[in-house]
Amino acid sequence: MKDYIIYMILLAVLLFNLYVMLVGQRRKKMSAADVKRQESELAKIAIEEQKKHGIKFTAHSTYMNDKGKVILAAIDPKKRVLGIFFGDNSQIIDYDDIESVDQIIESDDKYINSIHVEITLKSGRTLSYPFATEKRRKKGWISQFITKDSGDFALAIRNLNRPDSAEESDSEGKQ
Repeated sequence: MKDYIIYMILLAVLLFNLYVMLVGQRRKKMSAADVKRQESELAKIAIEEQKKHGIKFTAHSTYMNDKGKVILAAIDPKKRVLGIFFGDNSQIIDYDDIESVDQIIESDDKYINSIHVEITLKSGRTLSYPFATEKRRKKGWISQFITKDSGDFALAIRNLNRPDSAEESDSEGKQ
């Protein structure tokens, strides 16, 4: 009788783990499909902006915030233009108009409250892109991913005004 109870408990645990695994895989597939859909929509906007401004984006990178929203950054190294596409907002910026790029992390000892990247233009205008909008543990994998992704975004834009950035962008190709 004891063995029967133990087998039933093991079977229940096994079925529960199987259910959790299948639900997790389905959510992961749905999330990946949503990211691809967002990238496609932003790419269409980028193509429209290319035609409108007479530029040609040769390299692009995508970044993601904690809400699952995609930020697409594309460059035209020949005309020295950066395009940033986020939701309905699209910005076309000359490299030379960028004054500073800062990754701003608001946090305390254990938690990150928010992360955003601010791009200050020489005209005095500031563009802000949110990466983390919810309070999260600093050591959590989402916080670490968002911190790295926002840092990569800021660094990539900061490096545009380096003299060798056009050659590096051409050698990287599309990511």
